[in-house]
Formats: sequence, C-alpha cells, structure tokens
Amino acid sequence: MKMSRSITEEIRVTGNKLVDAVKQIIREGNARRLVIKTAKGKTLLDTNLNLGAAGLGGMFYMAPIISAVTMLVMFATDFKIQVEREVNSDEEAEVIDVDEDEE
Repeated sequence: MKMSRSITEEIRVTGNKLVDAVKQIIREGNARRLVIKTAKGKTLLDTNLNLGAAGLGGMFYMAPIISAVTMLVMFATDFKIQVEREVNSDEEAEVIDVDEDEE
C-alpha cells in the first residue's frame, strides 16, 4: 500500500510569470491548495484545487481562478506561490523553475 503525504513548496515569480506558473501548477494535477502572496507576505488568493472525480470537466472550475490571478498582476510585481501537493512517500518533491527563458 502506497502512503501519501502533503508537502508545501514555495515558488517566487515576477508579475509577468504569475499566470503561466499557476496554469502549470493546475496542469500538473497533484496540487491540493494554492496560496498567492505578495513579496511582503500579504495573502492575495488562497484556494483549494481539489478536482477529485471531476477530472477534465473540473477545468471549467479553474477558469475563475485563472481570471483572479490575472487581476492580481495589476496590484503587485513580485509574488510568492505556496503550493500544497500530495506525493507518494517514495517520491521526491519536484523543483519547478518558472523563471527559465522559453526559447
């Protein structure tokens, strides 16, 4: 029987990369909770991302979240994204580099 555990990752992004980072986190599908904060620590968005059995149909549920994230970019330039993920106990946490230049 595989045991699962929750881990929390913190990702720092600039305003122009925030929406792309959130979309990537949602696409990965193993994120349970998403918290977006300013660089100074003020919480701007705190939401659950559990889709459960909704699967792909749950992406319609995510559209308002993406819209809200897009609006946040107008209020700050640097953000911290905290992601709570469910991982199997035998898996290592993956490091996501959202500041890579896409060429």
